Amino acid sequence: MSTELRRTLANRDALVDPTNQYWRVNTLEIYRHQDIELRHVHTLLAEDTLTLPLLAGFSCPIKRFFEL
Repeated sequence: MSTELRRTLANRDALVDPTNQYWRVNTLEIYRHQDIELRHVHTLLAEDTLTLPLLAGFSCPIKRFFEL
């Protein structure tokens, strides 16, 4: 994830950082901007589904991020 994109997302409420995935364990780390820090709030596993409250009706299985 580029530094510019990371900064843009950090200015919002949450940051999703797919670069924190492990090559054997497909995970997605969720961070929230609190005060001046980003804090880890959740880890989604391949069998989980990502939903976004700001996009009503949006959902995406996490395993789709890691398909070849």
